[in-house]
Amino acid sequence: MASFKERMAAAKDSIVNTYKEAAAEDKAMREAKAAEDKAKREAKAAEEKAKRATLILELTSVKGFLRLYPHFIEWKLGIGVADDVQRILYSEVNSVSMHGSIAPPGGVTATFLSGGMNLLAPKLKSITLNVGGAAHTFEFNLETTDKVREAVDLISRKSFEAKKKPTQALATNAPSAADEIAKLAALRRDGVLTDGEFTKAKARLLGGD
Repeated sequence: MASFKERMAAAKDSIVNTYKEAAAEDKAMREAKAAEDKAKREAKAAEEKAKRATLILELTSVKGFLRLYPHFIEWKLGIGVADDVQRILYSEVNSVSMHGSIAPPGGVTATFLSGGMNLLAPKLKSITLNVGGAAHTFEFNLETTDKVREAVDLISRKSFEAKKKPTQALATNAPSAADEIAKLAALRRDGVLTDGEFTKAKARLLGGD
């Protein structure tokens, strides 16, 4: 039978081992979280870089922006944080039109009229997109008329072309299952995840339990 001193030493060793295991587990979790955050930042940066590389035309509106890419349109109508960026396919555009107006002193906008208007007042151009029965109007006071007209022509042409082709999948910010599995594999390779943890996480991504 072990002596009291031996039992105390064994209990102390057990506590120390438990502490070491908890510390190692905590470290592994923090490293996994750091690796995940880094992967997300890198993925987002790569996506933004790719988007910029394929950006066709960008217009800055009075309260947001309008961006045209090869296969979709992206916009923001408000300046608040709650005003999320919207994205649609060209095939979703029902119609697009351009309007011109003159903004007299005081900021009130009036439609172009022959005579009677102050030609020195800033000209306000606008584009109206009709998507699914809803009208979205973008006002531009700094962009040139030619650039606004170019955007309208581009949207009109691409919308017509897109409607003749099968609907293309709209790009999203969500990573694919393959991307997530690749990240998990990297964590397993670095020793952050065990084989069992990797298998369970992979099964969840693929729709398993």
